[in-house]
Amino acid sequence: MSSYASNALQILQDQIENVLYLLKTEANIIALGEDDSSVPQEILMDVFAIREDIEDSEIEEHLDPILMDIQTRYDDSYKKIRE
Repeated sequence: MSSYASNALQILQDQIENVLYLLKTEANIIALGEDDSSVPQEILMDVFAIREDIEDSEIEEHLDPILMDIQTRYDDSYKKIRE
């Protein structure tokens, strides 16, 4: 029983695990890393572009808009999953 509680606590504390759990239980979607080791091209391109933006930032203040964009994308995606 304690292993179930420990697993549940881990899922609740980790936002990514939380999203993966919601996808699996609410939408019957097996997310990346569970059964599929391939990453969609769109995600790879987004990650590449974000990394490039970070590397091109000369001062720390230039990172703030990048971080806000990432947070907005995350929040929007999370809301869609919860609907």
